[in-house]
Amino acid sequence: MPVDGLGRPTWKKAMNVCSLFLVCIISPSTSSVFSRAIPDMMAEFKTTDQYVSSFVLSVYMLGYAFELYGHTPLYHICTVLFTLCTWRCGAMHSVSELAILLFLAGVGGGSVFAEVLSSVADMTVKKRRGAIPTAGSYINDAWGWRWIFHIIAILGGCATFLSMICLWETSESALIRRKTKQIRGKTGNPNHRSQLEVATGLAKLAIFLQAMSMPLRLMLSSSILLTSLIITIGYGWIYILYTTLPTTFSVTYRWAPKEIGLAYLGTTVGNFIGMVAAGGLSDGIVKRRAARGDSRPAIQLLPMIFFWPLVSVGLLAFVGTGIIVVGAMSAIFFTSTYILNAYPSHSASGIAAASVLRSLIRGFAPLFANKLYHNLYAGSAFSLLAFVALVCAPEPWLFYRYGKR
Repeated sequence: MPVDGLGRPTWKKAMNVCSLFLVCIISPSTSSVFSRAIPDMMAEFKTTDQYVSSFVLSVYMLGYAFELYGHTPLYHICTVLFTLCTWRCGAMHSVSELAILLFLAGVGGGSVFAEVLSSVADMTVKKRRGAIPTAGSYINDAWGWRWIFHIIAILGGCATFLSMICLWETSESALIRRKTKQIRGKTGNPNHRSQLEVATGLAKLAIFLQAMSMPLRLMLSSSILLTSLIITIGYGWIYILYTTLPTTFSVTYRWAPKEIGLAYLGTTVGNFIGMVAAGGLSDGIVKRRAARGDSRPAIQLLPMIFFWPLVSVGLLAFVGTGIIVVGAMSAIFFTSTYILNAYPSHSASGIAAASVLRSLIRGFAPLFANKLYHNLYAGSAFSLLAFVALVCAPEPWLFYRYGKR
C-alpha cells in the first residue's frame, strides 16, 4: 500500500480528480442557479421582504464557513448530506424551512472546497462554475423553481455514487496510519508504531483536538489572514452582483425570467480564462524564479498584481461579470497554491482557514446587496465597491516584498 498520493497510478489519480471536479461543479451551483428563481419563489410564498429573499441565498453560502477537517470519509458523508437536503428543498412550503435545509446543504457542500485542493496536491508534484446559471433560468421558466433543486439533487446523487466508487484516500498521514494498522495485524505486535506516531506522541483524542483547532490557529496567522482578505472581497462582490443583476435586467431592461440567465454567461468565460491563464502564468513564474534560486511560496502571489485590478474594471462596467470573475477566480487560485506550498503538512487546514472569511462574506453580502443597490443606485454602489477592491490591489506585491521579514 502506498503511503502517499504520489505512488498511485495515473489512471487512479485521474479518476480521483474527475470525481472531485464533478462535486465541485455541482455543489456551488445551488446558490448561483437558484438566485435566478428567487422572485418566483418569493411570489409563491407571498412575501416581498428583500432581506428575506436575500437571506435564502445567504444562508446557503454561510454553510461553507463550518467546514473543519477531513478527507475521503468526509467527502462521502457531506455529499450525501448535500444531495438529500437539496432534494428536500424542492418540497418546502415556507421560507424558514427552506433556509434551514439550504444551510445544511451548504454545510455538506462546503467541506469539499476545503479539502479538494489538498487532495489534488497530495497526488501531484510541486511544479506541476458558468453555463449552469443560464440553465437555471430556463428550468425555472419551464418547470418552476422547485425543479431546480430536484435536478441539482439528481446530479448530486450521481456525483456521490461516483465518488464512493472512485475516491481513495490521499492524505499521507492517514495512509501511514492505515499501513501501520495493517502491519500490527500481520505481525501481531500491538506496540508497532509508525514514525509519525512516534513524532507526535499524542493520544487519539489529542490528535483529534489538534486537527480540529488547526484551521482556527492558521486563520489567525498573518499570512493566511492577509491573503484571504483579498479573495474575500472578490467573492463578496461577485455575490452582490449575483443578487442585484436579476433586478437590473428584469425591472430596468424588462428581460423575461428565462432570459436573465444569459446575463451570467460572462461568468462561464471568466471562470475558464481566469483558471487557465492563472495556471499557466503561475507555472511559468515559479519555474523562472526557481531557476534564479528563489523558491519562496509568496512567488505564487505575484501574478495577482496584474489580475486583481480586473475586479475594479469589471465593477465599473457593472455588467462586466466575466471581467470580475477573471480577477476573483485567479486570485483564489494564486492564494490557494500559495497556501499549499507554504503549509505542505497542513494544507487542508490552511485552505479551510482561508475559506472562513470568504464564506462569511459570501453569506452576508446578499443580505445588504439590494439595500446598497437601491440606496446608492447602480453607478454609485458599484463605484464604491470598485474603489474598495482597488485599494487592495497593492497587497500581493507588499506581501511578496515584505512578507519574508
